[in-house]
Amino acid sequence: MRKKLISIAVAVITLTALCYANEDTAAPFHIFYRAAPPSPVSQSLAGAGIAMEPDGFGGLVNPALTNAEKQAQGVFAAGFGRSALFDQVILPVAAVIADQNGMMGAYYRYMRGGSGSAHNLVVNFAGTLFEQVDRQGAVEFGMNLRYEGSNMQHSILDAEENELTYVVHGKSVMMDIGFYQSHVYPGLDFAVVIYDVTGYIQRDVDFKNRESGWSSAAQISWAAGALYTLPLWSAVELRVPLDLEVVNMFTDKLPTKYIVRTGAEVRVSQMYCVRFGYAHAPESPLDLISDFDYRNLFFGGAGVRVQSVQVDFFAGKDEFGISATYRY
Repeated sequence: MRKKLISIAVAVITLTALCYANEDTAAPFHIFYRAAPPSPVSQSLAGAGIAMEPDGFGGLVNPALTNAEKQAQGVFAAGFGRSALFDQVILPVAAVIADQNGMMGAYYRYMRGGSGSAHNLVVNFAGTLFEQVDRQGAVEFGMNLRYEGSNMQHSILDAEENELTYVVHGKSVMMDIGFYQSHVYPGLDFAVVIYDVTGYIQRDVDFKNRESGWSSAAQISWAAGALYTLPLWSAVELRVPLDLEVVNMFTDKLPTKYIVRTGAEVRVSQMYCVRFGYAHAPESPLDLISDFDYRNLFFGGAGVRVQSVQVDFFAGKDEFGISATYRY
């Protein structure tokens, strides 16, 4: 009995160390919201598109993209999907309304899989930082405040190689910021997003060994993206996004890593879209906690927009999603 208790204690301590990221080993992807597709449009482009106006969930891709909806008084969106981690259901909803100084948005996602569940609430504020100058578009700025709660099962081996399963409970409040400018050059848009700028994280194992604290600079990552739009014919245009994400740049404990995401979208009559995406990245964002095994990832999708209603779909390995967006 004593030996078993010692094994369990060692397992709990080990699991807590793995699940609670300190400033030396922190990776910006230990928060589960990165393991769920933020937008069917973005995910059909392999996660690219921080400089691209997507569906009603654009504020999850880049906080500044919410203000790209300023042509509308309000936006409502809902969806359904699955991912490799949350393989049962992902249910996202979104609401964006025009404010006197910009746009305000709220996003909620419920995510459930075989290992547990998580829910994610995001409040977004976006507005114009600099007005349009000459032919260059205005510079938009956005900020996301994210709350997440999760209950996820983890299994490890004890000293006798018996599998022990625990439930890790987590809560966090984090902040992201983003910038977006259209028409930097003819046909070229540009954006920058900084993830996990600051925040507060709390973790415990089976409601024991609770640890909490403010996030560190080691958890910050950032991405720069561009979108090139090329008219092909009178009613057909090609849009090519390219995003470069940089991880572990602000810590000397881990090597700096880079993720490339790109794709192509063919849009016809501003109504129909066919999309293809490619990323050179770990297969699951959660792999960045302990490993950085690059894979070649491929996605595809399509969309249709009729007046104020937009429907988008994407599919990839072990995941798919669909969303409907209404603008008024």
